[in-house]
Amino acid sequence: MPDTNPQTMTKEEFNRELVRALDDLVRDAKYHGQLIQESLARTEELRRQRASQARETPPSYGNGATAARFDQIDRALELLTGKVADLTREVADVKREVADVKREVVDVKREVADVKREVADVKRDVVDIRERMATKVELEETNENVKKMADGYVNVNQRLDSVADLLKLRVVLP
Repeated sequence: MPDTNPQTMTKEEFNRELVRALDDLVRDAKYHGQLIQESLARTEELRRQRASQARETPPSYGNGATAARFDQIDRALELLTGKVADLTREVADVKREVADVKREVVDVKREVADVKREVADVKRDVVDIRERMATKVELEETNENVKKMADGYVNVNQRLDSVADLLKLRVVLP
């Protein structure tokens, strides 16, 4: 266990101690690396031996086991064939549905184009209406002018009535 009390050491002593510690670390790393390499080699040798044994000894199927195994494989193949047929039918159904959706998309695109044309027509109509209609300010000015003209006619009518009254008096008096 290293000494936990701090010591004062010279730079050379510190460097020597550091080099010694690094040398120990390298030596330990090499030792552990060698152990790991040996373990990997033993594992590889065991794997080779087992593979060799598996190749040398064929599996034994026993009495009638081979036929039973083939029957089992045939049943599995038939089941797989049925599932493939089901999947093929489902794929065909999906393809038909996709074709239907594509036709519907084309119809929707056509309808959207029609709606866009109609919106453009409405926009043109709104622009035409805006150009032809008077603005609120213009209407207020016209209304103000009509009021002034009406006031003017009232004043003229009042003056004409007073002149007419004066003329009536002169005609009767002479």
